[in-house]
Amino acid sequence: MTAPNAQTTASPALLPLIFAMGVYYAVHAAIRVQAPGNVTLDESEQMLMARWFQWGYSPQPPLYTWLQAALFRVLGESVASLALLRNALQLIVFVGFHLIARREFGDRTRTLLASVSVLLILEFVWDNQRERTHSLLALAIAVWQFRVLLSVIDRPRLTVYLASGALAAAGMLSKYNYALYLFALCAALASRPALRTRLLDWRTLLSAVVALALLAPHLHWLQQHPFVAGALGDKLDATGHTGALHAAGLVLVTIASFLSPLWLVCLLIFSRAWRGLLTGHQAVPTVFPYPVFLGTMTVLLLAVAVGMDLDRIRERWLQPLLFLFPIGFFACVAHGSLTPRRRSLFVGTAALAALLALAGQAWRVTPPKFKTQMTRLDHPIGEIAAALHQTGLPLQTIVTDDYYLAGSLRLHLPQSNLHAANATLRLPQPAPGQSALLLWESAETGPPGDALLSRVRETTGCMLDTDVPGEPAVGPRLQVRYGKDRAASYSVRTARLRC
Repeated sequence: MTAPNAQTTASPALLPLIFAMGVYYAVHAAIRVQAPGNVTLDESEQMLMARWFQWGYSPQPPLYTWLQAALFRVLGESVASLALLRNALQLIVFVGFHLIARREFGDRTRTLLASVSVLLILEFVWDNQRERTHSLLALAIAVWQFRVLLSVIDRPRLTVYLASGALAAAGMLSKYNYALYLFALCAALASRPALRTRLLDWRTLLSAVVALALLAPHLHWLQQHPFVAGALGDKLDATGHTGALHAAGLVLVTIASFLSPLWLVCLLIFSRAWRGLLTGHQAVPTVFPYPVFLGTMTVLLLAVAVGMDLDRIRERWLQPLLFLFPIGFFACVAHGSLTPRRRSLFVGTAALAALLALAGQAWRVTPPKFKTQMTRLDHPIGEIAAALHQTGLPLQTIVTDDYYLAGSLRLHLPQSNLHAANATLRLPQPAPGQSALLLWESAETGPPGDALLSRVRETTGCMLDTDVPGEPAVGPRLQVRYGKDRAASYSVRTARLRC
């Protein structure tokens, strides 16, 4: 089953475009490593968790942490390792998306426009560089699962079905909302009789068995850690009192925000194609029913938001769910609309967005003295680590009340065993009986509060005996400055671990 527009030979634009994007992401990585002493919030989480291989760590699935842990084993724990994984995944996304467009369209113009359109989605071009981890990995897997799905449609082989099952498991191990993507794919396949035969093939059942077998260890871990369900509810902010109308409106606004500024650029340059997208009328035939998929996904999001009465939907959650929008849209653009002027205008706008993202990355690593607004890359983590060294206290094990601080300090104290008193993390227990340093941000002097000690006991499984004979109970207070206007004070106390 091959669409009339299927392309069997390599497009002349493929290798130059991939090479250009490879250079683009390499420049992003090179800029990022210019701030080697600081990490972002998501990166600090990886610095903290990727020291071990576990079936689960937090309310997020573990696959991204496994990949980061493997890279740490090879390249060491550094900002370079963090930047390499992030930018490699973004290149993988682009290559896979380009191959999808090339397969569906078969002509250079539509393939080029659809490929560069991802640079006009803010989540793709900027937020994935700035912070994303699990959502980015789920996006990469979703892109390649769809490319494998097209291979199943064209030439159904057992190996391709098995690969699809493995990718489905990988997607679920990246982000739990990947289940919505799989459901929408099945619904779209079922909408066409010719595609329904691929879905109802006995090999689909075999691919599902493969997926469940790969997921089984993590599912067992979830069963043993019911805190994940509560933490996910907190992330979704399922308050139960926002109202169905509010939740439905939230979905539509979030979709428009996620697709910005792409939808606006498409509206200005290819305005007539919107009618075809909304009515399902395509200018070129595609093997996959994109309007059905996008409509199903919208209905699913509305059902989830209204059913759970959500008060919050993050744009990043939509990355593996709506990435096929550009393919569906450019399938509806009439041939007469693809004039040289419009092509140049669209590609030029995408190139400008990419350059602005590079400029933003360069601004992020600029020294704080040149900025009016601080970011996490400007936090004085190096000063905190130096102050800890100057105390002369044992730094073998450090327990903090902030997982960002714990993960960030890993860059400067690689020999220290850092733990965070965070209820959403499950890490191995510290070694019992040794001296530990309890570090927490506090504007007041005195011993740690009972709430902090309770969180430490809950998350590490250890009691902290803060009265240790022969050792100073309270170390010197650390005071550091965050730019010109903000200072922070940290309290330090030694303790003996009793696990």
